[in-house]
Amino acid sequence: MAQLNWIRVSYLITTEENPQKLATEIAFEQTVEMPGHLISDPYILEKIVGQISEIQAEGENRYRVTVDYSPDILNGSLNQLMNLIFGNISLKKGIRLIDLTLPPDYLQKFTGPAYGVQGLRSRVGVWGRPLTCTALKPLGCSATDLARICFELSLGGIDIIKDDHNLGNQPRCSYQDRVRLCRQALLRAQEKSGRKTLYFTNINDSPQVMQQQIDYALELGVDGLLMQPVIIGLDYFRSIAENESYPFLLMAHPSLSGAFFTGSEGIAPQVLLGTIFRLAGADAVIFPDFSGRFSFDELTCQQISTNLLAPLGALSPSFPTPAGGITLSNLPRIREKYPEDTIFLIGASLYELGQDLRENVKRFLDQMLSYPLPAAAWATHSGE
Repeated sequence: MAQLNWIRVSYLITTEENPQKLATEIAFEQTVEMPGHLISDPYILEKIVGQISEIQAEGENRYRVTVDYSPDILNGSLNQLMNLIFGNISLKKGIRLIDLTLPPDYLQKFTGPAYGVQGLRSRVGVWGRPLTCTALKPLGCSATDLARICFELSLGGIDIIKDDHNLGNQPRCSYQDRVRLCRQALLRAQEKSGRKTLYFTNINDSPQVMQQQIDYALELGVDGLLMQPVIIGLDYFRSIAENESYPFLLMAHPSLSGAFFTGSEGIAPQVLLGTIFRLAGADAVIFPDFSGRFSFDELTCQQISTNLLAPLGALSPSFPTPAGGITLSNLPRIREKYPEDTIFLIGASLYELGQDLRENVKRFLDQMLSYPLPAAAWATHSGE
């Protein structure tokens, strides 16, 4: 029986056994972690144990199982939420988490993106079109080289520059040197062009080092942080988003999340990258585009984009940021599939256009703007 105002989770299970048996195992494993015959307390059985609300056949040996969990089990921690909805059963075969619905009272525990789509647009000063983004490449460049690249890209008109997610604190390019020189280069470019380019510096190290890097970025007035929530921890990422003393925009990178997206197990990308990363406070979420070098299909990208932009309690929408193989040749097909509130992240293919980075950015922007927003984009424009 469906439970009102409970956390609702749908799983796609693959089994040759009775699906009711596996559904019951999920409900007990994820809560009390012991067989039902050992529990006699009605409160635990009715208010703590997950309640099966639906089992629906989805094909041969495949079933959609929906389980409701009481939000009273949780205190608002994202880590605890992940443990409840997919902790122990992530170790079992044939179980894939495909949908997550959170009740309004529980959603109030989350502040979500501190800026969201409209806040990010206000910071860069661009309205009425998708935003453009690229990454500083390649690993191995000196901080001086990367600062020069920043300067040229900004003068070309790029909206956002992010560190490549493998840039850390390397011997030839220390974190402090890279951030200081890139920040200075972008300020010079802004003074010359009159327009702003946002810079997101990569943060991915031990907690102590990350705090030092965040403090340094704050001191220099860096616009945003690029972070990898699956690696650094969802609640750590969330703590940065919810810290009112930090003015940072946050961009979430999906590194390592692919381990959840394989076969008949794991978590559906639209749940992890769409819903969970937005709960964690990402103002923009990078994900592999369907036309690139990774394995996401068009429907998956549609679902991620929709979950990032659709109403979710009082949470601001997050910018969908498709990436991973976007080129000028496939941009027209990609552009017509996404709504106006999208950041298009183009990486190595921007550099492949030639040595004149300013001209490369102009070609990227011209190509994007030459294809107007279609009437039937996946998601409507976001509102806050």
